[in-house]
Amino acid sequence: MHWALVQDFVNQRIQPTARATVLSVLSFSGRVVFVLVSWQLFRLQDQVGISRAFAIAGVVGLLATIGCMAWGHRILSPGAASTPGDNGPQM
Repeated sequence: MHWALVQDFVNQRIQPTARATVLSVLSFSGRVVFVLVSWQLFRLQDQVGISRAFAIAGVVGLLATIGCMAWGHRILSPGAASTPGDNGPQM
């Protein structure tokens, strides 16, 4: 997900007192995921070759994109924002 969308999501849903902490944790988490995915991609490349590794990464990325498009709109849509006294968006 693009960082601008993440920041907008956080800015709309997190109280100002916790916003910097949440953004820092999200940034750190993104970097950790990047390292883990890169490491797995390099391991896969050693096992099956670069062409097949990129094909597998492309299929996994496509499935992840379809999943985000199918279910992500429920979380990111402006109508899903919680109101005071509400328990938040229902999933």
